[in-house]
Amino acid sequence: AVEVIGKFVKDDQVPREKLADIVKRSCAAFRTIDVTPVVDVGGHMVLELFHGPTFAFKDVALQMLGNFFEYFLETGSND
Repeated sequence: AVEVIGKFVKDDQVPREKLADIVKRSCAAFRTIDVTPVVDVGGHMVLELFHGPTFAFKDVALQMLGNFFEYFLETGSND
């Protein structure tokens, strides 16, 4: 995830090591190590998006968003 997000977030916006920490903390709230596992259901591969704290697909984005808000509030960076 760090490599993908790093394509859109520059190092001068969020240093790479801090980005890695944000991703790690965001994924820690999920109940499975794969965060969003892909499972075989009757021959169809299905992406499970319900392993977050509220059992909803929105957890995938909102866990990270909260950690980004926290980072920008702590650093005073909002550019």
